[in-house]
Amino acid sequence: MTRPLLRRSATRALFVAAVVGAVLLPAHAAGTASAQGVIPRPTWHEHDTATAGGFPGALAADPAGGGIWYADAVNREIVHECYETGAIDRYPTGLLGYISNQVVGADGGLWLSAPLDHVVARLDPSTGHIDEFALAARDSRATSLAVAADGIWFADPHPGAGRIGRIGYDGSLLSVPTPSSWVGNGIAVDDDGLVWTSDPLSTDVTFFDPATGVFTAIDSATTGIEGLTRSTEGGVWAAGSTGLTRITTAGIAEDRSFAPGVSMWIRTLQESPGGAVFFDDFTTGLGYVDDSGAVGMLEPPFPGAHPDEMALTSDGLLWYLDSARGQVGWKL
Repeated sequence: MTRPLLRRSATRALFVAAVVGAVLLPAHAAGTASAQGVIPRPTWHEHDTATAGGFPGALAADPAGGGIWYADAVNREIVHECYETGAIDRYPTGLLGYISNQVVGADGGLWLSAPLDHVVARLDPSTGHIDEFALAARDSRATSLAVAADGIWFADPHPGAGRIGRIGYDGSLLSVPTPSSWVGNGIAVDDDGLVWTSDPLSTDVTFFDPATGVFTAIDSATTGIEGLTRSTEGGVWAAGSTGLTRITTAGIAEDRSFAPGVSMWIRTLQESPGGAVFFDDFTTGLGYVDDSGAVGMLEPPFPGAHPDEMALTSDGLLWYLDSARGQVGWKL
């Protein structure tokens, strides 16, 4: 089915060159960010969703041009926003319901998970056409996505019967039962093509080798892992309730624990080019682990703001979504 592209433009007197690398925060972190220290807010901006009254979610960075993608559940549209030009493109999603996650594939398409529709879908940004790919079982629900060279991997969590799967760029489907009785919502693919998932009922993080079909579990020493993201130094970063851990096939490589007594629920996290890892905690907002290992939190962008998703873009901006307030924001 073909869905039309809607477009509007906006002009911002902002200069990308002045903000590249701004989110790395080494100057702010050094000497001021003891564990759980709060950094004063830098320059924040935010605006309403592209169509007023929206409920934004499924934030994704666009690796091609420094923009972002998000889904608007109220207005049933996917939105692309380009910071440099100010252009905002809107793509109606038609009959698709809740969109939980979006990624830009190696094929240039925007891939999205629609768990209540039991499909993974692909949006062609040049035409607005959306293709839907049915999953292996009627109870399959792809909740999160990860990009690989040969397709898009997804987590398919089921209490008692976890699965992971891959939609190839040619439309082929692979579904793989996992040894764990429950697969968490997070999934990541590392630089070696290994597929990483977690078991929210244990401290295990598991990697799957598509070449051999073998699963290997590693004890992360933290519980409640939902957030996973690729690390440029190998393996993945795993976010649990008590800290962030970088895990490789050899085991725990780095451990960044939160302050004693602090517990978080981190769903989105991403490593910056400078080595810092930024994250969003469901209760306390935006935080980071800098390259020295210090953990800190950023002040709320605006009074009443509650960022619930974050993404870093190639032009050095830190973006967030505040679904409850219907706001899209970024930091210079």
